[in-house]
Amino acid sequence: MAEPTISVIIPAYNAAAFIAEALLSVLNQTSPADEVIVVNDGSTDNTRQVAASFEPHFGGRLIIIDQANAGVAAARNAAYRRASGELVAMLDADDYYLPAFLATARRAFTLMPDIVLFFGDTEIVDANGPTGRLNSEGKPVRTLPAIEIDGLFKVRGSTFTTLLEGSYIPVCAAAVRRATALAVGLFDLSVRTSEDRDFFCRLALRGPMAFSREVMAHERIHGGNISISTHRVDLARNVLTVMRKLRRPEHACLMSDQERSALEAVYKDEFFNYVYNLSSAGWRAYVKGVAMLPADERLAALHPKHLARALAAAVGMSSND
Repeated sequence: MAEPTISVIIPAYNAAAFIAEALLSVLNQTSPADEVIVVNDGSTDNTRQVAASFEPHFGGRLIIIDQANAGVAAARNAAYRRASGELVAMLDADDYYLPAFLATARRAFTLMPDIVLFFGDTEIVDANGPTGRLNSEGKPVRTLPAIEIDGLFKVRGSTFTTLLEGSYIPVCAAAVRRATALAVGLFDLSVRTSEDRDFFCRLALRGPMAFSREVMAHERIHGGNISISTHRVDLARNVLTVMRKLRRPEHACLMSDQERSALEAVYKDEFFNYVYNLSSAGWRAYVKGVAMLPADERLAALHPKHLARALAAAVGMSSND
């Protein structure tokens, strides 16, 4: 059986400092990519020039798309639509592969032709270099029920219920069946901070997934603390939007009874989390946020506990919950 073709897609915004390392890691794969697509997402530095300097090394396999800045999800979607490979491997411009990633991904899809996604582990990199910390630490991937097949692991049953709680799939070490990604509608541009979880949940409803416990890529973490209250509200709103969307009939019809029950439980938790964060942000944010909720959620959001919390936040007091 012929191995599947693979397109590597790299969204890049002001990534001149890192994209050479990303492209070099693709160039150094033991099993070469069939094509590499860089989407220059409106960069104002010399990201495009750095990427273009690699064109001679890829022998016509490097494609650069220029677009106005639209965000990482839109850049990935543009690359998916341009890609021709049976598989799409996603690499962010500031991350980089280990040499065996594409070979391992091809082997996984060849051994398990029904899977829709394969992923490996990643090691976290900070400003000082590799940290020794793994993406999988403390995450469900370490306890997923799986069948070992030639050193790789095929998840038994759906990964949907565990992904509902949060994505543990590192984008920079994931390869997706392109036809399935297109079938589920790619990344949702209306979801700004939970787009990975949303995308992987929808993929999980379409077929099994497999993984390697080996480190397949280095994932760069940038500094900066953005855990301010308004950001927490935005995060919670986006997660609730994802859960609300997954309850739609076109997705719910693909779920088992267990998956639907799990979704309802997470939806309720995330609704409470959103309203809690909203009311903690103060009265004005609370009133504005509640007004934007669908009618069936608005009444629950007006519970006296939430009202009291919003009033307390407005006057600088602390409620008891």
